[in-house]
Amino acid sequence: MIECNVKVQYQNQSYDLSMIVIYGASPPLLGLQWINIMQLDLNQLIHAQHSVQHSIHKIYTSSKLQASLQKYKNVLNKELGHCTKVQAHIQLKPDAIPKFFKPRPIPFAYL
Repeated sequence: MIECNVKVQYQNQSYDLSMIVIYGASPPLLGLQWINIMQLDLNQLIHAQHSVQHSIHKIYTSSKLQASLQKYKNVLNKELGHCTKVQAHIQLKPDAIPKFFKPRPIPFAYL
């Protein structure tokens, strides 16, 4: 697991946010902290029919950074992870309202 600060640009605004990169094939998640800071409208994001643009403008070079990039190269690529064993579909009610819960600490044994 790597935690780093990244500069994010969204709708002509720049933000300095904390990003966590984990090893493994899991879907990318957008944390509640990012949603609150950037004041994202989740309904618009969920129901929008547009493509997502991913780009990295600048990476500062250092030996620790290069070692981390090499170690997690399969996570830090432009492709999404995929699940080949199970196919799932979630059916939501049209008037469903998302519920948010405070983040819980991860037990030390799982780290």
